[in-house]
Amino acid sequence: MNILVVSDSHGRTRGLLQAVEHIQPDHLIHLGDGFNDIQRVNAEFPLLTVTQVPGNCDFFADCPLEQTFTLGGVKLFACHGHTRGVKSNLQGAYYAAREAEAQVLLFGHTHYPIHDNLGDLLVVNPGSIGYDGRYAVLEIADGHVTCNLYD
Repeated sequence: MNILVVSDSHGRTRGLLQAVEHIQPDHLIHLGDGFNDIQRVNAEFPLLTVTQVPGNCDFFADCPLEQTFTLGGVKLFACHGHTRGVKSNLQGAYYAAREAEAQVLLFGHTHYPIHDNLGDLLVVNPGSIGYDGRYAVLEIADGHVTCNLYD
């Protein structure tokens, strides 16, 4: 299973659409600040399954600020990061993911990509798809996840 992870498109959908076209993901996760950009993706790729959380610039978005869900047998915790203070440190997001018993922590907000392991927790920030064309691809097979960052 290939999962495209993006964040911070900020209305700039060109890179987002190009990434979807290039990767042909099984699932798309948008980590906020571009909540309405998914409408454009849905128009061009109507069969693509999308999970999204709103960011600090997504006014009036009607969905939870954080989501915990399972894909391919792997539990993921997704947030934009602004409510967890990720520009200062990852402690709040880390503990939220741990509390959710997630294997993967996904967040955005900083516009800087991160791919790291904190113990057995995979931590991923794809960077900004809107400003820098950065994104991440998670590959899940047999309950194991790997990550690659792209720009």
